[in-house]
Amino acid sequence: MFLNPKEDRSDLIARFESMLKEGSAVFFDSSAWEDIIDYYLRNLQYEKAGIAASMALNTYSTSSSLSLACAEAFIYDGNAERARQILDSLAPLCAGDADYLVTQGLYLSYTKQSKQAIECYLAAYPEYDDCLRLDILLGEEYATTGNLSLAAKYLQRAVLANPSDADTIARLAEIYSFGQDDVQAVRFFNRLIDADPYNADAWHNLGIFLSKQEKWDEALRAYQYTLLLDPQRAMAYYDMADVYEQREQYDLVARTLLELLSVRHLEDPYPYLRLGECYQAMDDFDRACEYFLKAVHYDPQLSRGWYGLAAVHFDAGYKKQALDYIRQGMAADRYDIDCLRLAWEIEESLERYDDALTHLQEVIDHPESNAEDYLDLAYFLYQRGRLKESLDTLKTTRTLFPEAHEVFYHLCALYCALGQRERCLEMFERAVRLAPEMIGVLRDNYPDLMQVDETNKKIYLTQK
Repeated sequence: MFLNPKEDRSDLIARFESMLKEGSAVFFDSSAWEDIIDYYLRNLQYEKAGIAASMALNTYSTSSSLSLACAEAFIYDGNAERARQILDSLAPLCAGDADYLVTQGLYLSYTKQSKQAIECYLAAYPEYDDCLRLDILLGEEYATTGNLSLAAKYLQRAVLANPSDADTIARLAEIYSFGQDDVQAVRFFNRLIDADPYNADAWHNLGIFLSKQEKWDEALRAYQYTLLLDPQRAMAYYDMADVYEQREQYDLVARTLLELLSVRHLEDPYPYLRLGECYQAMDDFDRACEYFLKAVHYDPQLSRGWYGLAAVHFDAGYKKQALDYIRQGMAADRYDIDCLRLAWEIEESLERYDDALTHLQEVIDHPESNAEDYLDLAYFLYQRGRLKESLDTLKTTRTLFPEAHEVFYHLCALYCALGQRERCLEMFERAVRLAPEMIGVLRDNYPDLMQVDETNKKIYLTQK
């Protein structure tokens, strides 16, 4: 039922909305009501489409084409029962009609009957005037049933028929991503580019799927063409920056993001955050601070921005300033585990051990904590002379993270500190067997307990 999008219905819609606003009576014929409903459906104003449908039915209750338009409006407005009543009343006369079948398919789709909806769409296909719309509807319905291959095929047809439809291109790319079908995606978007070489959406999606295959040079070329065609497309800059970041080319990451900011004024913290992290990676303290500060200016609740400020100040030796920033990060997001991790490290370096232990325990209690966090707690307790608690923490680590073989080196050291030499040697033998490359853990962390021969994988205990 959709109209030609080039047709101007502004006068008609203005008259209808004036009628609604003033409560006046305005005459619309059956065709005009269909145009009004179609306009609101196209513009996703489903409530107004439903209002128009209700008013239209009061005037033209016997028009089958208008009744179908009203049924569709009710479906999209969430009034499926009223749509079903219309479909039931039209069934004796319109059961095999293509428009009726499509509307029935919409109702079946809305009521989660996808297989039956597909049957209706396929039955309507030979006679329906808008095959493009049916391709999109079939693509969506097959995606709902989990048949991503057929979903992609119908959406491909829709895109090739209308390459300027950015929404359908995005949906097709989403289907490819769900199906992890990167190779087919690259093939299709190359095909689309051959047919429409100035299509920025096609170039951008080609770059995305080439990036997923780690074909970095080809992906960069696709992003460059995207930006030639659409210099305002922020996501293409971010995706290009991601490629450079994968290569650790941080100067090019910065250049790409600065180019974005030169063509678009953004009050979005994200590009400034990325620039801060980029300059942090290049050890450029001043610029890192500049952009982290801009990020938190645009979003004071951005814990990652406060974390960045704290990290660069901590690395530069400004510990008290780092502590102030990380406190603001924790205030912005009390459950940001990276902020909690950095907080206890800063506090430990400032000899605020009680605060450090509090935040370290919060890290351990966090659902995203890992083996390294438990090992940090165990070592922190060891350094404070709390050997039994440290040993208990290591035993817990061994239970929760059976693949973290480093724990056996720490257990070796703890048993040595507790004077249990046989258990110490037992843990050492197990550690060397499971993770010989990590023997340096003993040398770096427990030089007061033992000497380490890394070449021959031996230890010499110095603790009595």
